[in-house]
Amino acid sequence: RKVPGKGLGLFAKSRIKQGDVIYDGNHGGHVHFHSGHDFRHYIHTLPDNYMQCLVLQCSAVESLSKEDPRSAAYLALDMDDGCFANAADDDEVPNVDSTHHEDDCNDLCDYARRDIRKGEEMLWSYGEYVYPWSWFNL
Repeated sequence: RKVPGKGLGLFAKSRIKQGDVIYDGNHGGHVHFHSGHDFRHYIHTLPDNYMQCLVLQCSAVESLSKEDPRSAAYLALDMDDGCFANAADDDEVPNVDSTHHEDDCNDLCDYARRDIRKGEEMLWSYGEYVYPWSWFNL
């Protein structure tokens, strides 16, 4: 639903317990582009400016390596509800934690940091996995 100043957001349909998986990016909705050329080619295949802008809004540069993020950066496009994940504002505390699995670094799962009430907006900390500087390298 709409969130003033943020657009659309994700809200809990029911109570979520601390530690529960909220989002698993390994189910087909999380698309990776490993080169700027491939991403730009995809953008230009879209039918109109509205779709192109929507895809840009749902995209972010992420990394498969927390130790050396620049070495494993890729452009991620959420083509599912993950597109509507909002960042916590400066006066808010994120209630969702993004963590790479140790056994398979391609899995991106998001967990409840604390209990989340029914109807409460789920908020992420984009700084945990988004690397805005990398847009310049694409």
